[in-house]
Amino acid sequence: MTFDDDYVQLMDANGKVIGQVLCKKINMEWPPPPVIVVTGGGPGSPYSVPTTEFQRIRYSQLTDEERKAMSHVCRGAEYRPRLSTDPDDTVVLH
Repeated sequence: MTFDDDYVQLMDANGKVIGQVLCKKINMEWPPPPVIVVTGGGPGSPYSVPTTEFQRIRYSQLTDEERKAMSHVCRGAEYRPRLSTDPDDTVVLH
């Protein structure tokens, strides 16, 4: 189940936040996938290539039931440009 305030955050290779978007706005289900592909850099984007793969590095492990019981908490996932094909790079954020 995806809540209205579940979000993903994109970061550059140095850890600087370059974008944040609500999962529902981009039709992404929770939990978010290990890798997402972003197309089109847009004005001011640090990425000159039209397509960039981002790998999830952290994400909230709250279950739907736990999240439903909380009124002032939202779940988030952080992504950085994909540097490795090793899926074990995923880190859980508590």
